[in-house]
Amino acid sequence: ATNGWSASPSPVQQSYNSSENILALWHKKWWHAQVICVKNNRYKVHYQGSSKKWDEWLRMNRMAKRCL
Repeated sequence: ATNGWSASPSPVQQSYNSSENILALWHKKWWHAQVICVKNNRYKVHYQGSSKKWDEWLRMNRMAKRCL
């Protein structure tokens, strides 16, 4: 699994698409994740390298675009 980091990627309120790779805030650290479902302005994400049991629904305030 990828280690999270605490530096803020400056989240911006915007929309995300299904299958999009993002950064997700979990326990004050940012983690690589992928949007797997979008419903009613909420996003189900899968934390890359983690079990599906950690998948969760997030709002945009815990998400940031990932730059390549």
